[in-house]
Parts: sequence; C-alpha cells; structure tokens
Amino acid sequence: MGYSRACELVFTARTVDALEALSMGLVNKVVPHGRLEAETRELAGTIASNAPLPIAFAKRGLRNFCRWDLPQALDYESYVLEVLMKSEDIVEGFSAFLEKRRPRFKGR
Repeated sequence: MGYSRACELVFTARTVDALEALSMGLVNKVVPHGRLEAETRELAGTIASNAPLPIAFAKRGLRNFCRWDLPQALDYESYVLEVLMKSEDIVEGFSAFLEKRRPRFKGR
C-alpha cells in the first residue's frame, strides 16, 4: 500500500471490507472464516520449512531497508552473504538438492 492510500485511511478512519483490503494491498490473502486457521497453519509451515538464518536476516533487512542508505544496505547484504555462506545450513541445502530430498535445516 502506498503512502497516499495509507494517509487516506488513517486520516478518514474509513473502514474497508476484505476484498477492498486485498485490492489495495492491505492484506495478502482473503479466505473464508472456516479456512482461516488451516490457511494460517499452512503458511506458517511453509515459512518454518525454510532455512531459519536467511529468514531472520530477511526480517531484519525488511525492517531496516527504508532507514538505510545504499552503502548501509549493501554492507548488510555483504555481511549476510558472508555469514550464510559459512553456515551449516548452506551445506545441508546443497546436499538436500543434490540428493533430491527435503532439507533439514538447523539454524547454524
């Protein structure tokens, strides 16, 4: 959602229904109420099945990129790549790919 749309909603206190919230990017997905818990668990499972270190670094980066200038962002990216390339999980990821199996990441 862009700045101007956010301002409109904040300043007018206008409520929006689920489909409008979806169309303006306020929510990522709309599901029937009866499917909410299952869909939430499925999404959480998908995220949890990924390597935890890159997820943690991505979360930090996404929280901070709007405050960093380009050199700071590039320094962070360089740092992240250095750490991840030395992790046990990268070896596990490559091994799992070559062995055609699901990876078992440990967050190390």
